Amino acid sequence: MSNYVSNMISSQGAAVALFHEYIMIKDDYPYFYYFEGNDDYYFYDVFVGIVDSKLRGFKKHASGKYQLKEAVESIMKYQYTNKDNLMFFFDGDYSNRTDFNQLINDYHDNIFMLDRYSIENYMVNKETILTICKRFFKYIDGNVDYLNLVKYYDEQFKQFMKCVFPLNKYKYIHEKIRNEGINLRDFDQKSPYLKFNQFTKIYDYECIDYSRLDSYFQCTNCISHAEDVSAKQFFICDQEKKFRGHNQLHFMKAFFTNINQKALNKEEFFVGHDNKKFNFNGIIENYSIYAEVPEGIKKFINDHVYSWVGRKEK
Repeated sequence: MSNYVSNMISSQGAAVALFHEYIMIKDDYPYFYYFEGNDDYYFYDVFVGIVDSKLRGFKKHASGKYQLKEAVESIMKYQYTNKDNLMFFFDGDYSNRTDFNQLINDYHDNIFMLDRYSIENYMVNKETILTICKRFFKYIDGNVDYLNLVKYYDEQFKQFMKCVFPLNKYKYIHEKIRNEGINLRDFDQKSPYLKFNQFTKIYDYECIDYSRLDSYFQCTNCISHAEDVSAKQFFICDQEKKFRGHNQLHFMKAFFTNINQKALNKEEFFVGHDNKKFNFNGIIENYSIYAEVPEGIKKFINDHVYSWVGRKEK
């Protein structure tokens, strides 16, 4: 089956492959879970596993938001589809396009959409990061090393969010323009998006010269006054939850990398807090269990399986 699906993805695309695969196996599994990307699989599996540990539903990622959207439309319109056992999980991000709103209206019982930008936004938050530090880097809540760690986190996160603010402004305006059907070519050419994206991937982000940000990001000439006002109003939001999670995951990796290096360098307040076995490149895969729980996710899954509380009591 895996070779068949791989060949289908290569020749016709992920959405078509998922649809044909579903037709072939729809009677073989009690439930079906479809996600946007590979990392989503590991994140959602924490919550799906709680409810579905014995039923063993089928889990698959679609290689992107729009591929998953197309798969939803194909599978849900298929005349022999059992709509009661299908679940599709989407990021919140900045995609508020009319066609997505229509998709949710048409299939709201089968779609779970995050109220944050992406799964990473449930990982990259102060509580989760400090919990992982206590669990894997031997910090003790309340002592002087831990208090210094909290201070260090606050300083670095504030600095990093300042760094990625222009990129999020670009992403937000980009989706707004796309939603209005405007040609994006001129807009994209004036914004060094790829360079900036690579720029934010630098692990040692403490070395970033924040004063040079303007030279990396010059898309404001493409933005009308009305759009600029709209963006400014948007960014009054809770940035930790609404800014692009993928970039924040780089912050998380960088933060753990940096505190580990400081421990190895025997810097004050970090001595004795190194972890040579910590998986810095498998954050979501290995540490999603410490993430915040998306609001409503357990109820959504329960509605398609059966009472999680009832199963616990049995």
